[in-house]
Amino acid sequence: MGEVWQGLHLALNTQLAVKLVDASAHKDRDEILERFRIEGQAAGRLRSPHIVQIFDYGTEGNIAYMAMELLEGETLSDRLVRAGRFSIADTARVLHEIALGVALAHEQGIVHRDLKPQNVFLAKIGGRVTVKVLDFGIAKLTAAPPTDTLKTHAGMMVGTPAYMSPEQVMGNTQIDWRSDLWQMGIIAFECVCGKMPFEATSLGDLFMRICSAPLPVPSKFGPASEAFDAWFARAMQRDPEKRFQSAKEMAEALAAIVPAGAARRTVQSDLFRENAQASLWSGDKAAEPNRKSLAVIAIIAALSTVALVSAVLWFFAAKGEDPARSPSPSPSLSATNPSSTPETPSSAAVPSPPPAPTVAPSGPASSEPTPPASPTAPSTTPPAIPKPPKKGGRAEDIFGI
Repeated sequence: MGEVWQGLHLALNTQLAVKLVDASAHKDRDEILERFRIEGQAAGRLRSPHIVQIFDYGTEGNIAYMAMELLEGETLSDRLVRAGRFSIADTARVLHEIALGVALAHEQGIVHRDLKPQNVFLAKIGGRVTVKVLDFGIAKLTAAPPTDTLKTHAGMMVGTPAYMSPEQVMGNTQIDWRSDLWQMGIIAFECVCGKMPFEATSLGDLFMRICSAPLPVPSKFGPASEAFDAWFARAMQRDPEKRFQSAKEMAEALAAIVPAGAARRTVQSDLFRENAQASLWSGDKAAEPNRKSLAVIAIIAALSTVALVSAVLWFFAAKGEDPARSPSPSPSLSATNPSSTPETPSSAAVPSPPPAPTVAPSGPASSEPTPPASPTAPSTTPPAIPKPPKKGGRAEDIFGI
């Protein structure tokens, strides 16, 4: 859903990525705009090198926009397609950097709920690869104020089916941060074994396997050790109380089983040295941007609401649609012709400029976003959700790099 355009902040001469979503054609328009708001609210308050940085977001009528840092690299999903599988050392490195971003979100009361390789980006920054978590669009704000209008009803499933935790499959309204840890376990299995732990020909069968089928043993599908088998078995406990209890604990446990010397060698591995180029947005194929979405637009007035609305108007004019839906006046906007697209699928890498400095734009700014509101309380007060342990950690602590 949506398109991402490469933009230029003229005042600061800074490259940005601008995500645009048109909700007018969807019957669940309000839900789409609300989820977009939550994504901006959630990611915007997190400051971590392992979470994509949000500079600004807002809506104008049915159009929602979000300005974020422009990344050079590729998704973990794209890399897995090319590489097939990773070593346990590389998997541990990827999972640790995911954990650094996810742990910060958990400490802020945010549960991602849709961790998967498509939402993990291997970004080339300063001559090395930094793992970044993307797309907080269905994040659950467990610490949100009681006026939150986005409701997750009992029995409602939110997430990507193959990566859902048992509690997500069951529609449990009391999902906490340990659901993210389940998804991290699936990502690790996929990296080491080159396949998914739960596969089925129907959604119903898939959910049955997630909730009750015997757990697969990684060493039967890939070059995994017995120690990794044991780690995976704990990560995938169907009772959240029996899983790892924090992202840091989970990542450290995986790092502990990496063969001696392999942790340092992973810094020079192909995974962290090769850097194919890709657009920031690499979600499901149905949501991939078309060739026009790779055009370069220039955004004026320091990403103020009026200027971004002008970009939206130009965006729809280029698509041949009626821009009259947006009532805002359109100030001067310069744009270049769409850049050429290589003869590769739209999900493949497209050369892009180096990432912009992670500094919020100056100049006029839109008003502070309204804090997200919490789901309407059910008639029976549910038990309080425990908070995750507040433990930090750096990659250097584990890998000595």
